[in-house]
Amino acid sequence: MAKAFDDIAVREQDTVKSGRTHLQDAVPTTIGREFAAYAWTLRRAANNIANTRSQLCEIGLGGSAAGTGLNTSPDYPARVAAELAKLTHDPIVASDLTAQMQSMLDLQTLSAHIRGLALELTRISNDLRLLASGPRTGLGEITLPPVQPGSSIMPGKVNPVMFEMLNQVCYQYWDRMPPSPIWFRRGNWN
Repeated sequence: MAKAFDDIAVREQDTVKSGRTHLQDAVPTTIGREFAAYAWTLRRAANNIANTRSQLCEIGLGGSAAGTGLNTSPDYPARVAAELAKLTHDPIVASDLTAQMQSMLDLQTLSAHIRGLALELTRISNDLRLLASGPRTGLGEITLPPVQPGSSIMPGKVNPVMFEMLNQVCYQYWDRMPPSPIWFRRGNWN
């Protein structure tokens, strides 16, 4: 998606439009500049997610009872980590077993970055829906390609169905997220 936005940014680098703050006209900008910003945002979100990979490759498998390794072979954590690394081609290592048995920080970090991506995708989706509003009484600054007929009673209408679908995916993700591990540990079960 970032690449597609970059392509539009280059193609529309000189297409001037109104910049807005609080939906009110502000200073002139270009469609290219706005789409380049969308691409930058998506790359940053992808990098945030990718940067959690090394943390997720540290495992506590074999920690057994409270991270002590009780009743496991002493070399089990290192052997299973090596086997998982071989299978996944990721640098999986046995880490501090006690800490890994206790902490949800790495998964919480990944979850936060995925939520951040969903938030940015929703913002971009809503921006593009607004920019495509109209064609006569909305902003109408961009034109969306028709994906399906927009209306049986209004010929030629194009609904932003792809952006609406993207929002539904993002909203569904937020709705299904478990509560924060910190919140859960405090005993707030309801």
